[in-house]
Amino acid sequence: MTHPFPAVPRRTTRSSVTVDVRLACVTSPALAARTGRRVVHRLLTAWLTVALAACAADPPDAHTSAAASGVEIVASGCGPVSEVGSGTAIGGPLVLTVAHVVAGAKTVGVRVAGLTFDAVIAGIDTQHDLAILRVDGMDRSPVELRSAVADETGSYLGFGGLTPGVKPFTVKRRITLDSEDIYIDGDYPRAGYELTSDTVAGDSGAGLIVSGAVTGVVWARSEQADTRAYAIDISEFASLLAEVASSPVDAVATAVRCT
Repeated sequence: MTHPFPAVPRRTTRSSVTVDVRLACVTSPALAARTGRRVVHRLLTAWLTVALAACAADPPDAHTSAAASGVEIVASGCGPVSEVGSGTAIGGPLVLTVAHVVAGAKTVGVRVAGLTFDAVIAGIDTQHDLAILRVDGMDRSPVELRSAVADETGSYLGFGGLTPGVKPFTVKRRITLDSEDIYIDGDYPRAGYELTSDTVAGDSGAGLIVSGAVTGVVWARSEQADTRAYAIDISEFASLLAEVASSPVDAVATAVRCT
């Protein structure tokens, strides 16, 4: 069963935050299980840099990158049927997704090219709807993490609906998502995007790929317009990535309840 989208934001505003991370080109070494913390620290250091030299290599095709980094997430333990969501590999054993897909799960599996790997929740933020998985046996090359700007286009690999696949999107504008946590409580603003894209339930957590870089994750779909969707800016993962980086390589996040 695909996990339903969270409630559409009560209100969205144009972001007043200037994000310098969009200038960063991160070229970290391979992110393996034993070196993950060092590489994540380098990613975070790059995010704090005002500007870095441009990458020498030409950007890869966005659709190819989305297909290569996208993974399907299957979470069990919150009902009689497993929940299905999407995620994106960022290097080594780490996969980014949204918290509402995996919260409360007893077991989490990540499917890649027809194979299923066991995963654990390495970090979770239920207030801002973020999660980081550590996948047993996965060792991917690191990818660039940066924010997107209005009018940029890209794609994501979503596993929602009857025909999962690579879907295009356009960043209509940068916004502040002002919404509750995953338990429909409180008020937790977060940096995000309004997208033009045909997003469906089950696409939540898919990584937004722009010129080979992961710029955010799919979060929700508008109930007023079929082609309007919302995503969380990749910069919101900085704190959670730092938490994972400072923890033992086999650490598991404190369990949270189902949504």
